[in-house]
Amino acid sequence: AALADRADRLGRAYASALAATLLRNWSRADASLAQALALARAAPPSDAAPLRAVQLLLVQSLLERGDAARATVALDPLTRGAATRPVLLLQSQVALARPDKANQAGQQALRQSADALQTWVATHPGDASAWRMLGQVWTPLGQPLRALRADAEAELALGNLRGAYERLRVAQNQARSGGQVD
Repeated sequence: AALADRADRLGRAYASALAATLLRNWSRADASLAQALALARAAPPSDAAPLRAVQLLLVQSLLERGDAARATVALDPLTRGAATRPVLLLQSQVALARPDKANQAGQQALRQSADALQTWVATHPGDASAWRMLGQVWTPLGQPLRALRADAEAELALGNLRGAYERLRVAQNQARSGGQVD
């Protein structure tokens, strides 16, 4: 009964934190996240899923606020071990949100995200969201043709053949017109 009660309270705190984040009520989001983290940390060590879910929500909430620095710190414990799709996507969002994207550290974070996403989509070619994110990451790296190709792959994964074709045609025209070739 105590375990079910804690799980119910955790679910309510998580839902409250998510709703507050979506509504941009940061004080409520912080209070609910703190409560959810405390409840998730009290879970048995054998069940890491609740803590992981709350940590992912914390990163999302920080990104919504535009706080890339704190999001990076919050994401760090989740990056240890095997890369999962949510972590890969959040890493890329954090890299894109960094204010130092143009300097060496920011570019390195973007390249690492691009490499990780490229590996992911090689084994999961139907993941339109990952392809779309890869396109977003290639753009600030100065790789417009790769970005267009990733967008085409995203459209293909969604079953939009016309959209995929159009993006590839734009890339082809850009390459022919002397645009940057990557």
